[in-house]
Amino acid sequence: MVKVSVVYGHPEVRVAGGSYSHVVNLATSIAQVLKEKGVDYEVDLVFAGRVFVEKPKFDSSLNIKVIEADMYNPLYYNLKNLNATIQRLTRGLFSYFPPLVLSRDGVRRLREALKLSSLIISRPPATTSLSLAYWLALRLSSPRDAILVDENFNENLWGLIELGVDAFPSKIKAIAAQASQVWLTRILSCLLHDFVFTISEGGAEVILEEVPWPLKKLCKGKMIALYPPLYSKTKYPSSKEGGPFTFCTSGSFYPHQGWKELAKLIYAMNEAFDMHDKIKFKIFGAPINLYRFFKNLVGAFSNVEFDYITVKEELYKAYARECDAFLALYDPFRAYKFYGAPAKLADYVLFNKPIIIWNNEEYLKTLEALTKKCDCAIVVNNFEELLEVALKLVKAGPGECECELRERTRSEEAIEEIIESVLSRRRKLG
Repeated sequence: MVKVSVVYGHPEVRVAGGSYSHVVNLATSIAQVLKEKGVDYEVDLVFAGRVFVEKPKFDSSLNIKVIEADMYNPLYYNLKNLNATIQRLTRGLFSYFPPLVLSRDGVRRLREALKLSSLIISRPPATTSLSLAYWLALRLSSPRDAILVDENFNENLWGLIELGVDAFPSKIKAIAAQASQVWLTRILSCLLHDFVFTISEGGAEVILEEVPWPLKKLCKGKMIALYPPLYSKTKYPSSKEGGPFTFCTSGSFYPHQGWKELAKLIYAMNEAFDMHDKIKFKIFGAPINLYRFFKNLVGAFSNVEFDYITVKEELYKAYARECDAFLALYDPFRAYKFYGAPAKLADYVLFNKPIIIWNNEEYLKTLEALTKKCDCAIVVNNFEELLEVALKLVKAGPGECECELRERTRSEEAIEEIIESVLSRRRKLG
């Protein structure tokens, strides 16, 4: 039997955001590839910490299990209940002695979950002390002959500093505080793993820019641009029955998600063009980050609705039932290089409805990684074009288009390549 473990290293999962969605899709994609190969398999989605949202559900035809290892020290979760001085001292201990972050029983549970795994794909937590503790536990728990893959989707160093926003001394302080963390995680990612998944080609370029030069060749040889995996290849027909033309979008409320442009679009279409009764904006996202600020900004409009759905199938039913067009508005005016790949496009291409995206290289590459062609994609270069396209869509009314999915998405190609390495190794070992 081939056992694959997908490990989500964060200490707690409180929202079903983009990274959570990604590992759910990844586990599904791996199971589908293994099933098509006709091998006896098991895929385990292992949460290293605690899960505070409803655990994901998978197609019953796929052999996928969900395991909660809860391997971190209970004190970590209780820090917020302690006074500020004790919190600082405890975090300091965690920083200098990462093993303190772990619990003995938790590491035992992780070892049991990973036992007999031939392939382990893991996403470490972002904080240095936590990532060091996590990697220690992973090394102690992984079978010696397992192929180990790191999902290095963390922020890049220079992306943490917004040009023209902070004063120069603040920028220097931020760089000093973050540099060691970024460089250390980059180095360990390359040294400790057989392969490194990056979210896009741009993501790989950023990591290589930040790795110390003696390791660049080693890192480059291990990197694979994954791009977002699909949760399903089933197309979802529209079940919307009348009502105003509805624009839908999703994602965590981080600045780069393009909420500024969405707010401008809402104000322009409601106030300048008086379309309150003709349109609706449906926003799917966890109430974190800038959620409260954004809701206060646009919540006074009666045609703006917020929703948060953690189960993928239920989210897809809502998309089919409520949406006429999708918005993928990464902010094109960020000062630093965009190196991501919008996971939301892996959802939107399943619905044969218009998708408005910025003219951004990685957004276009993401569509290429998912589809043979996508007539649904409407590419805009600036806010004026965004507004013009949105008005035309409303005037034309709901209509269908087509995104023809690739027989093998870029994610599946990368996964199949890794799985072939696993099977080849198993054949050599007999």
